[in-house]
Amino acid sequence: MSRHIRHAFQGRSSHEVVKVDPDAHLKLDENGEVMGIGIWNAGKIGLIKQVTKAIV
Repeated sequence: MSRHIRHAFQGRSSHEVVKVDPDAHLKLDENGEVMGIGIWNAGKIGLIKQVTKAIV
């Protein structure tokens, strides 16, 4: 099972989406400020374990 991380920092629509990696993208507002992030296949690359260790 593939797991993804999606988080929106602000509850409004993004102005632009920038792919920073095949499995990662940033949502930007009209001023170019990051307002959300998406990481696909986070479970496969070990990111879920790293995040869990960091916050527990």
